[in-house]
Amino acid sequence: PPRRRNLCINLFSKKDYKMKDENDFQEDLLNAAFSQGKLLGKKYSNYSNEAYEAMKFSYADYSDIVKGTDMMNDLKKLNKELNTLLKETEKGDISVDRKTWWDDNKNVVWNAMLCGYKTENENQQLNSSWCNVPDDDNIDQFLRWLTEWAQQYCKEKLIKAHIINTKCKDIVEGRKHKS
Repeated sequence: PPRRRNLCINLFSKKDYKMKDENDFQEDLLNAAFSQGKLLGKKYSNYSNEAYEAMKFSYADYSDIVKGTDMMNDLKKLNKELNTLLKETEKGDISVDRKTWWDDNKNVVWNAMLCGYKTENENQQLNSSWCNVPDDDNIDQFLRWLTEWAQQYCKEKLIKAHIINTKCKDIVEGRKHKS
């Protein structure tokens, strides 16, 4: 989806991480999530339902990136580094896998997105349901994307149908319509 292609990932996708940089990765991910929330807050400032849905989709895409299940093929270097970074401690012992790392950090990622959204929208009061961390990160990415594409298609179809109906009504009523 277009939203995924524009997902804020530059803060961490091109950076070199070493095993001791897990906190650096977390900070970069949180800054990216904050920026994504801010971007979506700007794009959907008057459409809070759409903003909330887009934020949940973006949040779940961050989950797929961290867990190594992302369908986009643009993060090979990052994937390799995260395999090392999130599976080994400084001593080299296997301590935590990528899914466990996500589960341990997903609350702060969601909160960073909310903070970004609120910052862009002058700290407006959010619907209390937004405070609950969504579980969309447990839904298969392809199914989420298919849902997002279907929603986008239906929205665009309604807009085009309205335009056609308006033009037809103008013709029937004898008004000229400029193209």
